[in-house]
Amino acid sequence: MLWLFLDEAEELLRVLDDGVRVLAAAPGERGTVHAMFRAAHTLKGGSAILGLDRIARAAHALEALLARLRDAAPAAHRDLVVPLRTASDLLHRLVEQARRDGDGPTPAVSRP
Repeated sequence: MLWLFLDEAEELLRVLDDGVRVLAAAPGERGTVHAMFRAAHTLKGGSAILGLDRIARAAHALEALLARLRDAAPAAHRDLVVPLRTASDLLHRLVEQARRDGDGPTPAVSRP
């Protein structure tokens, strides 16, 4: 199960990275904010099921930030690009660490 999550996580992280780039160039792009929120929500749920607590907590914090961003004025989107990028970078590192070492009770696995 872990390797399936890790593959999906890579796709979700691409959604987050792409979203940060879009919001930096086109603040107010609500569809992008919604896609990023769904990606963070999916990361949170999948990681929580597998006991990857650090990923789940980081994804939850990003999800909360994106929820606030959904209701914010478009000008605020540009102001939050750096925190969004920081959160995305953290999730990248945590996913890579889980791929390498595991996180929480689930041991790292090699992909079959």
